[in-house]
Amino acid sequence: MRVAQLCWTNRRVAGAEAHAERSAHGLLAQGHEVAWFHEGQQPNTRPVVDCPHQIEADLGALAAWQPDVLLNHGLLDPRVEAAALDLAPAVLVTHSYYGTCISGSKTYRWPRTSPCTRTLGWGCVLRYYPRHTGGWSPSALQREWRRQRARQSLLPRYRAVVGNSRHMLDEYARHGVPTERLFEVPFPMASAAVAEPPPRDVPHRLLWVGRCDPLKGGAVLLDALQALPATVHLTMVGDGPARTHWERRAAAIGPRVRFTGWVDDVTPFYRDADLVVIPSLWPEPFGQVGLEAARFGLPAVGFPVGGIPAWLKHEVNGMLAARPNDADALARAIRDALEPARYPTLARGALAALATHTIPAYVRALERVMEAVR
Repeated sequence: MRVAQLCWTNRRVAGAEAHAERSAHGLLAQGHEVAWFHEGQQPNTRPVVDCPHQIEADLGALAAWQPDVLLNHGLLDPRVEAAALDLAPAVLVTHSYYGTCISGSKTYRWPRTSPCTRTLGWGCVLRYYPRHTGGWSPSALQREWRRQRARQSLLPRYRAVVGNSRHMLDEYARHGVPTERLFEVPFPMASAAVAEPPPRDVPHRLLWVGRCDPLKGGAVLLDALQALPATVHLTMVGDGPARTHWERRAAAIGPRVRFTGWVDDVTPFYRDADLVVIPSLWPEPFGQVGLEAARFGLPAVGFPVGGIPAWLKHEVNGMLAARPNDADALARAIRDALEPARYPTLARGALAALATHTIPAYVRALERVMEAVR
């Protein structure tokens, strides 16, 4: 089968591009022909995606390649997307709230940060500033409203929508995609579990990994840390606009909080930690950090928002806090996960959870979808 993967860039910029690259490699390994169509060369220092056939911003060349199916991992220009959909049956691969939210965060930030479950419409514009669902630029609001509405109008043209969590499929069901066109596929992990980790001493080392953005919940995690014993330490790996604010809050806690900034390889931090904490306040479409940590036998703790419950099973491979955006509930979940009697079971559960998130399993599921839409 000739499969064209559509993506806004041919660089490894974020998780969606890495996901699409894994998809390409998996499809190639199964004997499919794969082309990577992107909207144009981006001025970026990130590595170029490894795909043998690259088509840059040329719909004519894409048509000449004669794909059997299109996999759209996210394009910027809805006009390019609309033209591409004329060329072959298409599948939308969901990595974000594509066509369902103006800002893409799917979150109210006032009066309290909480997930939004509205369908995209004029009511979103009316709530944009009062509920702080995006930034403050009127031009950005207008631009993104038009872009997301255009994407929304193209949803009926997709033969299928695939997602790594039931949460994302429910999102598109609310936006009118028929249930028979919605398919859940496993998240494709780039590599399997490391060798069985050595037995750990009494667990007490927490790890947070991500972009320092308020919606990632770092402030709530710091509040939770203060309710935990002084023997519990926290390492925060990443950078972003909220880092300075979080560092100021951490100064009141003392030396048991460490900030590293961006690092090229998180592996040493996974190896040195006992528990990964994912205190996201926004509804993460999936939350792959938890599975990345699971490769090293790390259980996870997080809030039950978005796609996180798709892989984080309470008392199996970690603990879900009882309530979102609640520091006390997060502290209790962390304390429960670190209990010496429970921790080894959760660590084994973390390793076991990887078994269903392999690239071959993902490709097999994707092949079934592609055969259904041809």
